[in-house]
Amino acid sequence: MAASSKVGDLTPAVDLILQPLLIEALTAIDEGKALEDAFPAGTDSVALGAAVQRLIAIGAVLPSPTAPFGHHTMTPRGHQLTRLLEDLENLIPPGEVSSGEF
Repeated sequence: MAASSKVGDLTPAVDLILQPLLIEALTAIDEGKALEDAFPAGTDSVALGAAVQRLIAIGAVLPSPTAPFGHHTMTPRGHQLTRLLEDLENLIPPGEVSSGEF
């Protein structure tokens, strides 16, 4: 398999990781926090809503029955995603990637 096709295979994962507020929302949900309590006033509700909808769409969380930014529930897939992100973070030595760079 050519190297370029392997890089192309990573595009969905990179898009997921780079979606604004997605990792923060996943972390808050994993910690059992309601999103309205986990984010400061003034947080971009459109970006947060898009992140939550993406997490729901990929099966990482179950939506809150009471509010769009309420208390969502992690699924086994969400826990798996969290572990994968933690593993990825552990693979990158501190200081190797500065903010905004790849």
